[in-house]
Amino acid sequence: MSDLASKLGYGVPNDTSIVVNRTIKKHKFLHNEYNPGDVATCTFVSGTDYIDTRRSYLSFEFKSEINVTDRMFAFGVHGSACNIIKTICIYARSGDELCRIEDFNLLSNMMLPLKHEHDWFNRQGAGMWFGDRIYNSKQTCIIPMYILSPLFGYGRLLPAALVSGMRVEITLESADKVTFGTKVWTGTFPLDEFGVADATDYSVSDVYFNLEVVKLGDSIRMAMDEIISTKGVELVYSGWHHAFTEPGNDMQSGVDLTISDSYTRALRAFARVRPLHNGSQTNSVHKDSQRDSFRGEHIFPIAEYVWRLGDRYYPDTNIKNGGRPIIESYVHTLNAVNQYDGNRWQSYLPLLRDDWNWQVTGITMSGSLNTAGIGLGYDGFMPSFVGTLGSYTRDSHVIGVDLTRDSDETLSGRPVNNVEPLTLSLKGNTNRLEYQADTTTTLITAPPLRRLDMFMEYAKLVRVFTDNVQVEK
Repeated sequence: MSDLASKLGYGVPNDTSIVVNRTIKKHKFLHNEYNPGDVATCTFVSGTDYIDTRRSYLSFEFKSEINVTDRMFAFGVHGSACNIIKTICIYARSGDELCRIEDFNLLSNMMLPLKHEHDWFNRQGAGMWFGDRIYNSKQTCIIPMYILSPLFGYGRLLPAALVSGMRVEITLESADKVTFGTKVWTGTFPLDEFGVADATDYSVSDVYFNLEVVKLGDSIRMAMDEIISTKGVELVYSGWHHAFTEPGNDMQSGVDLTISDSYTRALRAFARVRPLHNGSQTNSVHKDSQRDSFRGEHIFPIAEYVWRLGDRYYPDTNIKNGGRPIIESYVHTLNAVNQYDGNRWQSYLPLLRDDWNWQVTGITMSGSLNTAGIGLGYDGFMPSFVGTLGSYTRDSHVIGVDLTRDSDETLSGRPVNNVEPLTLSLKGNTNRLEYQADTTTTLITAPPLRRLDMFMEYAKLVRVFTDNVQVEK
């Protein structure tokens, strides 16, 4: 039939849907209120319904307390409501572990700006308060379910045999890392933004999942039940392995971070260097409760690096460029999330940024700045040289590597084990200036204490049967 002929067809189209009903059901957590360090638990009771996790979300009321009046609190330049989640674990009804992501908040801080574009944060991610500041009052936070775990981002309906009885456990982060106190912008300099107030405590209440449940027609449901009971169905998704090391204040002599656990298909890996508070008011960065503790060290801290998997190097020679391998590193990271070919959506994370993003909207920073007035430490450099807050160059670097054998996002990863471990070898730059813990006027001249975190993404497979699951990685 020609295109014109097809436009001569009239009448009501046939109803070919296999779905009887679709609705939203609330699944509450075990308790109504949780505090830092608590484990919040929710068990799904879905019966015979399938779940569309791409259209579901986690909701809760968040309230932060700071020790100074007339202040706001902030999640950080790339922080969000995900800051409260230290660890998330998902278990099947049988007790088998389907997913475990440790330091989920740090992973979100690193990956959300890389894997989403600007408009996403203004729309789907708006309820997460990404990169935002909130007045000291209770706020509703909504996190899309597919952000919480790759299992929930699978893209297909989760079968009832898997979802019914599924348990989600969320371990809440300590209060000093979730938010920090800030000062309301008054329109004048100096901008005494940080180090002025401690985020002393927070609480989370009215926590629940809103799940979109799908009821299949009887014939389709029975056919699916037959397949699941005899052959089972397979779901392929990603897992994340987290490793870290704290090399102190000396990275110039070299640091190696290795993952040697056994995985069949390692897909990609990402790393970040962060400064640490050393417990003293002298020769240290701000303490966690007074700063964004998930951001990278300001000014790119790495002089050279290379990834190694067994006897393979990624790339084949160390990345270094006069002690500042920033641009080349940025390109490799974009490649790791398939963002460099120019045919996809654009990553939110820029190499440089001309304004302060969430801090002072619309104000363009040009020329040098008085370091005594800027709590995060601009060191008097021009933004065109070091970038501004929220840029890859300034404080949001992510060292990425693609380990797959094919660029079409298939499961063409490489095995990792104790014979062929994955190792990141790097050397730090020379001394970088950081602000002291409790002052905005004195700079430290020695390198700060540092922590190197690495997240390796790998392929997981779960076979779902009527009464049990089989998990492979």
